[in-house]
Amino acid sequence: MENELNQQKSNLLSAIVLTVIITAAIAGGGVYLWQKSQSANQTANEANAILEEKNKKLEEQLLVLQKQIEDLQKAQAQTQTQTQLQPQTKPSDETNQDEYAGWKTYQNKQMGYSVKYPSDVKVAAGAEEVNFTGPLKDNERWPMITIAHYNSAAYNPPTGTDVEIWVKNVIKPAYNAIGAEYKIAGLKTFHVVKNRSPQSYAADIFYFIKGNKLFEIRIIHSKDMQDWGIYNKFLNSFSF
Repeated sequence: MENELNQQKSNLLSAIVLTVIITAAIAGGGVYLWQKSQSANQTANEANAILEEKNKKLEEQLLVLQKQIEDLQKAQAQTQTQTQLQPQTKPSDETNQDEYAGWKTYQNKQMGYSVKYPSDVKVAAGAEEVNFTGPLKDNERWPMITIAHYNSAAYNPPTGTDVEIWVKNVIKPAYNAIGAEYKIAGLKTFHVVKNRSPQSYAADIFYFIKGNKLFEIRIIHSKDMQDWGIYNKFLNSFSF
């Protein structure tokens, strides 16, 4: 009887020990799996952080590159326009005579201005417009230049008006770009450019204010031809 009781105690002790060992193994395995999971999550988070940082730097570099390209395009466009249309300093009388040899002079006493033009150009003067038209070649005329000074409220701004603000807000011409800065008769000029279209030639239009009168000079590039040597001489010869 005593031996049977001892055997039962031994079996119970063995079961307890086995249970403790199994529980410890399970707990240890759970801890290991948790630690491994935490390590994997940490590694993934670190990888994501590195990737986000690289993407951020790449986006910044792309923005800088895009800005540099835009600045380069603007500089090229400005250089091209300025090359075509270079303001000239007022020449001396002797240089002026040589430069305009063979040219004629138109005077508008009513509006108080004069301008020189090539001798083969015809002048058609009206009260509000003066048209300078070149000889007919291949069924087209070149050059084609108009000086306008319309008798309307829009062309009679208050004295001291800024020409660019007035033209943009009152005249509201259709144009594709603002041209190079220019002065005509020493006055600030608002210069706009119209591109070629299927219906009309390209054009450069210059606005300037003298007193309370708005003047407009339109240069139409008929025959798709541009000669800024002649255009500059015409514009620089305009005086009050």
